Amino acid sequence: MAKTGKPKSWHRERPAEREKLPHPALSYSPPRSVIALRIGGWLAGMVVLAAAAYAGYWLFAAHQLRAATLAWATARQAHGDEIRLGEPALAGFPGIIRIEVEQPLVRTRLFGEAMAWQAERLAVTMNPFTPGRLVLRSGGPQEVTIRQGGAARRYAGTVARLEAPLRVVGASVPEAAVELVGLRLSAGPGDEVAVAEVRGRFQQDSATAATLNVEARGASLPRTLALPLGNEIAQAALQAEWRGPLAAPPWAESLRIWRDAGGTVEIRRLSGEYGPLSLDADGTLSLDREMQPIGAMSGQVGGLFEAIDRLRDSGYVRSRDATTVKLVLATLARRDPATGRSLVNVPLTLQDRTLSLGPVRVLEIPAVRWPGDAGRGESG
Repeated sequence: MAKTGKPKSWHRERPAEREKLPHPALSYSPPRSVIALRIGGWLAGMVVLAAAAYAGYWLFAAHQLRAATLAWATARQAHGDEIRLGEPALAGFPGIIRIEVEQPLVRTRLFGEAMAWQAERLAVTMNPFTPGRLVLRSGGPQEVTIRQGGAARRYAGTVARLEAPLRVVGASVPEAAVELVGLRLSAGPGDEVAVAEVRGRFQQDSATAATLNVEARGASLPRTLALPLGNEIAQAALQAEWRGPLAAPPWAESLRIWRDAGGTVEIRRLSGEYGPLSLDADGTLSLDREMQPIGAMSGQVGGLFEAIDRLRDSGYVRSRDATTVKLVLATLARRDPATGRSLVNVPLTLQDRTLSLGPVRVLEIPAVRWPGDAGRGESG
């Protein structure tokens, strides 16, 4: 009879294979929920660190902008200006950095006359990812005071929008723009100023070259000025190129350096509609030995005969000169078939503060006093 007994288990028979099996702790695989929880924790930690880093950067950039704004105001004091910004407040986190100023005040001199500007509010904004590119914004109540001699004239009113984007590099501003919409100021009956819109842009292309473009429309000047050609400027535009060294202010000294280096302003286009006049011209301007504008232009002028009559009737042009100018221009005039107006292509010159049409002296220009000028004309 065959021998019987308990069957032997396989692990007893194959000890070599039993030794190859991994330890359970080494082959453990956590559930998917635990894996997801770990990944979520890592991501949350990274987000918290990134948020903390961004918050620190935002606060650093905001305080740098605030400090630079206050430093600029202090630096202007050395040039005789007065800038009051109070205690600018920081706002906008976590988005656009915004410095808010209540009742800002600027006192300066423009062309020899003292003036002041005050607004209800002013905001300086900057995208934290584009440092150096600022936007100045204001709106609402505005006040401008101009002092001529011993009398001060205060204009109060509102502006719908005032914006000025700037690109700042160190202490220089190689790019600047301005947009003004809906300005209305008044100093009393008959002494109102209104501007529908002004847009301007300045760009410095190099140390000796820059471009300037300005467009304005719907300007109304105070009736108290009693201007011979009226108080309404329908539109005006300027496209110009600056050639010569661009030195830092004060303006009188920087312009003197520019003049001595042979600097010029190339007027690519000067156009406008003022009273009966229309103008489309180009030419070159500079400064003479007395720091007064000098230049030569050529352009097409419409409504010139009516404008000369008004200047004569108002005493700005002598009757003899008015007659001479009209006789000369009559030989050059042609009629525009589209409008029926007389158009004249004429050379315009500005020299010794006198504006001339061809060989005929038309108008004497008041002397210009540049900001910071001490009355010195000739350099050196």
